[in-house]
Amino acid sequence: MCKRVWSVSLASLAPPGPDAGRVLVVDDSEDMVQLLAMWLRDEGCTVFTALSGHDALAIARSCRPDVVFLDLFLPPPDGLSVCESLQGEGAPGVILMTGVPNPDVPRRAAEAGAVALLQKPFTREDALSAFSTAIARSHDAHARH
Repeated sequence: MCKRVWSVSLASLAPPGPDAGRVLVVDDSEDMVQLLAMWLRDEGCTVFTALSGHDALAIARSCRPDVVFLDLFLPPPDGLSVCESLQGEGAPGVILMTGVPNPDVPRRAAEAGAVALLQKPFTREDALSAFSTAIARSHDAHARH
C-alpha cells in the first residue's frame, strides 16, 4: 500500500502564463535542486538547474533566467561570487540560500546584489514569496532597459 500523498498546485494544471518566468536553481544538493524545481514548475515556471557555481554561470549566460535561486556554499565559484558575476544590465533577481547561520551573510548578500536571503530549511511559501519579490524586481529592471 502506498502511503505517499501527492499535492498539486492548481496553477500546475493550467498552461504556464507569459509572466511565469525562467528560473535557474543552483545548489550542490541534488535533492534541494529537485524540490525547488518541482515547486517552481508547479507555478508554471521554466526551470533550469545546476550543481556548481561554474555550471550556474554557463547556464545563466545561455538561458538568461529572470530569477536565480543560488546556494551560498557551492563548488567554485561560491554563491556570492556567482551573484556578483550575474549583476549588470538585465541581471536576474538572485535569491541566496544558506543552511549556515552567520550574522555577516545578510550584509554580504545585499552587497553582492541579492534581492532575498532564504535560511534553510525553508517552506514552499517562503520560497514562492522570495520568488515573487525577485520576479517583480527582475521585470522592473527589464522595463527600465
